Amino acid sequence: MLNNAVTDIANTLRERLGERLARIMPRAARSLARTPRGSAKALRGTISELSAADSRTMVDEGGFGMRGTDADIPPMPNHPPIPAYPSFDPTLPASVANLPPTDQLSIISQGGGLGHNYLVRYGDQPIGIYKPRSANPTATRNEVTAFEASRYLGVGNVPYTREWAGPHGYGSLQEFVPNDGPSWDFTSPAGQNIGTFDYIMGGGDAHIMNALQRRAGGIVRIDNEAILPERSPDGFNLIRSDYVTRNLGQHLPDTTVARLNQIDTKQFSTFLQSRGHSQEAADWAAARLTEVQRGSFTGESWGFAIVDEGMRVAYPPGYQNLGQYVNDPPKP
Repeated sequence: MLNNAVTDIANTLRERLGERLARIMPRAARSLARTPRGSAKALRGTISELSAADSRTMVDEGGFGMRGTDADIPPMPNHPPIPAYPSFDPTLPASVANLPPTDQLSIISQGGGLGHNYLVRYGDQPIGIYKPRSANPTATRNEVTAFEASRYLGVGNVPYTREWAGPHGYGSLQEFVPNDGPSWDFTSPAGQNIGTFDYIMGGGDAHIMNALQRRAGGIVRIDNEAILPERSPDGFNLIRSDYVTRNLGQHLPDTTVARLNQIDTKQFSTFLQSRGHSQEAADWAAARLTEVQRGSFTGESWGFAIVDEGMRVAYPPGYQNLGQYVNDPPKP
């Protein structure tokens, strides 16, 4: 079986896109239909299609996302309990943290890489990206956990993210970030900050399109549905991030290392478990934090595949490509 991150990708492709997937990536649809849920064979059959889908992502409405149809996703009434967020204060600027009533918002279809996303406007002001995931509440939990973990760790720079029972069902609502598209600044202190976050959180879908150059400065990490996997018994786990591959073995900024060394790794694990993640996944993330506290990350505490944008294996050594790794992964 694949790790949680890649399994979520494959299963979302199969179950949420339906006919839309068949139109956009017909070979992937046929491959997934013929293979077991979460199998390595399904991944091998869809790697090229997923990469092609990523290349179609573009800047739209000043934000970042994939253009899609305007078809509505019907709301699903059943969803996990949503925390009590503060009520809208009209004396303060509207934002995801200060959210106006739904009937005062415009919800504009944006499509999405592996699901349907919406731009949320208040008047002429874009304030958030809404990702309905009623069929996959784990994805929403991961998005919110990523934001909270980013604040906890002081790395990653994930925009403010909350749960929301919006007009198209339960999902996440993330702060809209004016940006200039993907950042290629992999090895700067800001890039190393992103790589550190991706490594600790085990980002399975942290590709280049999900790291944006904020117009106000800095890099933000978005689309964190595939994080904190469980260990795979057959040796197949995956981190996909150029920010990780380009910084493997490199000394991290002293300020980042000093900040992370203020964190108790056991308490970090407890924090992740309090957000609904298993002890195994939380303890594994805490082990990666312990490694980073020594000043760098090498893949040692991860132990499985770390790949770049083109699915080339940077860790462990000895693999030419991801297909070779899938066929003969290291033994746990």
